[in-house]
Amino acid sequence: MNGEEQAGGADRMSGAEKVNRAGRISGGGAGSNGGEVGITDARKSEELFDIYDEQDLPIGTATRSEAHTRGLWHHTFHCWLARRGEDGRARILFQRRNKDKDTNPDRFDITAAGHLSAGETVRDAVRELEEELGLRVSLEDLTPLGTFREEDEGFAQGVKYIDREVSEVYGYLTDRGACGVPASARGAGRPVRG
Repeated sequence: MNGEEQAGGADRMSGAEKVNRAGRISGGGAGSNGGEVGITDARKSEELFDIYDEQDLPIGTATRSEAHTRGLWHHTFHCWLARRGEDGRARILFQRRNKDKDTNPDRFDITAAGHLSAGETVRDAVRELEEELGLRVSLEDLTPLGTFREEDEGFAQGVKYIDREVSEVYGYLTDRGACGVPASARGAGRPVRG
C-alpha cells in the first residue's frame, strides 16, 4: 500500500487524524503537539495497539488511551472457560473486572481476555490465560468460536471511552473451580468440542 492509499483510508477516521508513512497516527489528539503522537513520553510508557480501518485493514498504531478516546478499531483475544458441574452440565466461568479498568470497570466479564499489543497475534495473546488464571495452554488446545465485532461507549473513572474491538473468541473446558486452580491441575483442562 502506498502513502496515498494509507492516507485515503485514514480520511475515514474522525477529526484531523492522518496516518503518516511510518504508520503512526498524527494530528490533533489529546496531548499532541500537532506532530507525530509517537514522540510523547506518555506514549512510550503506555501499551501500544495496532489499529485498523472499518474494513479491518491495518492503518497504524495508537496507544491504549488513544484507541479508547478516539474509538479506533483494535484487536482482542477472548476465551470463555467452562467446567462440568456435579450434574454433568457445563458451567461458564466469569471474572469480575478491576474497579480501576479504563472500560467497564467492576463488571462481570469474559473468563480471560486481553488486547493484542502492536505486532502480536492471537497465538501470542493466549498468554492471557496464564497471566489471569495461571492456566497454561496453547492455541491448539482452544476451540475457535468465531470473530466478533463490537462497539461500546461509556464512562470509566469519569472519562468517556469509545471501544471498538474485533475479538477472536475461543472456548476451553477445564476442571478449574471458582476458587482457583491448584498447581497440579494447571493445563489439565480439555478443549471445548461440539
